[in-house]
Amino acid sequence: MNVRCLTAAASYILSHMNVKIASWNIAGGYPLGTLKQFDYSAPDLSYFIEKLRQVDADIICLQESHTSEDNQKSNAQDIADALGYPYVFNSVASNSHIEKGQKLSTAILSRLPVTNEKCIFFPDPSAPLVWRDGRPAGEMHHKNMQVVKTEKFSIANNQMLPIHLFSLGYDDGGVGSELAQGIHETMAANVTAPVLWCGDFNFEEPLSIYPHLRNLKLTEALPDVNTRPAVEGAKKRTDHIFYSSEFTLVDSGVEIVNADHYLCWAEFEMK
Repeated sequence: MNVRCLTAAASYILSHMNVKIASWNIAGGYPLGTLKQFDYSAPDLSYFIEKLRQVDADIICLQESHTSEDNQKSNAQDIADALGYPYVFNSVASNSHIEKGQKLSTAILSRLPVTNEKCIFFPDPSAPLVWRDGRPAGEMHHKNMQVVKTEKFSIANNQMLPIHLFSLGYDDGGVGSELAQGIHETMAANVTAPVLWCGDFNFEEPLSIYPHLRNLKLTEALPDVNTRPAVEGAKKRTDHIFYSSEFTLVDSGVEIVNADHYLCWAEFEMK
């Protein structure tokens, strides 16, 4: 983790009663091309930086950010440097499907001091993944969860496997449900309240399939709208921000942007 400006960060937390958090799957900094699967425009991290600047969150949770194979360069650090976030926790997950030579990563950027950083991998499915056209998916889909602590609460950030792309479902009663149970057990072993929990869950109602989210008595912060582009009439609400009962929701929103996931944010007051 990159840590600097400790005195400034300590002053910042003392001067702010509320906390604002953003969550965004940035697809390696590639804007959207079309609604076709994995169709992106040329990379333009400056676009994502500017949108995050406008939201002005205290904490940013990223999914599918890119990290170079040698770990010397990352979207997360570039965004933090551009926007002035002193705390960066970047965790590599698996090879990128977007750009060869890059690793998909989750990342937490924070103006608040964070400690106790943990990166935990979710279990893999018990059966080989196969694309709908019969091609093997290979070893490109390991997913992880990050957990850090601030002075008063935890932050969790994750991305789940999009198993619908492989004709599976987290509530299918088979391989997908088995995977959901394993994810639940991983969550239960690593996340406690009070917590703000962000992520691309790749499922519309995570509270229905992960008992630990219900055990923590979490509530959805985002409005009931699409969180990624979809053809007219389709529902795509895969991104979520959950909060425990120690927080009061002040406001939240989903910003429609030119990316394959929209920029989600929520502001809270801690009780």
